[in-house]
Amino acid sequence: MLKIINWFSKNHFRHISIVIFYYLLVVLPHEEVGQFLAKNLDEPLGRVKYNQLVLFLALLGTIGYVGLIGVGIKRYPSRRTTILAYLLTTLFFIFIAFKFLMVVNVEMIHLVQYGLLTFLLFPLFYNFGTTLFFAILLGGLDEAYQYWVLTPFSTDYYDFNDLIINLLGAALGLILLYANGCQAKPKLNAWYQSPVTIATFLSALI
Repeated sequence: MLKIINWFSKNHFRHISIVIFYYLLVVLPHEEVGQFLAKNLDEPLGRVKYNQLVLFLALLGTIGYVGLIGVGIKRYPSRRTTILAYLLTTLFFIFIAFKFLMVVNVEMIHLVQYGLLTFLLFPLFYNFGTTLFFAILLGGLDEAYQYWVLTPFSTDYYDFNDLIINLLGAALGLILLYANGCQAKPKLNAWYQSPVTIATFLSALI
């Protein structure tokens, strides 16, 4: 995993292109993917079996994810306490989100999408907090696109529920990165030169 992160950091133009392509792939085909899943899985199986299938796949993914975390803990045992504290806290909030925020189980795809997004964003900043900030910001833009552009007449509210799920997915991605040896670099810029400060100012201005 560190080799991939290092490769990204050495190939800036290609890396930024991959980030942009991936983000657009997550955001733009919402309606098409939703219609495809509804036609090929939801309708033929029925909502109950469809939810059960998605939950089964999510459990398999969770087992694989925990396995990767375990590999990281073996390599970096000094990080064990921090990793487990963040992981258990995040899993607890995911359980709460599953019970109260997700209308259908397929919404768990947000966890995967934004977990992968943090994996791509981290080599741009080498800072966990900054990576999390931009993952949340991009998640907010994703929901804004759906609200204002994709379904302006059929959606009555900005979906903050999905924003929370995106945040939890980003947290899973950062935990996995930390567990596998990724290290934040010291901040060299003054606060007013920080990408977080600049992005916050531009967002507020818009």
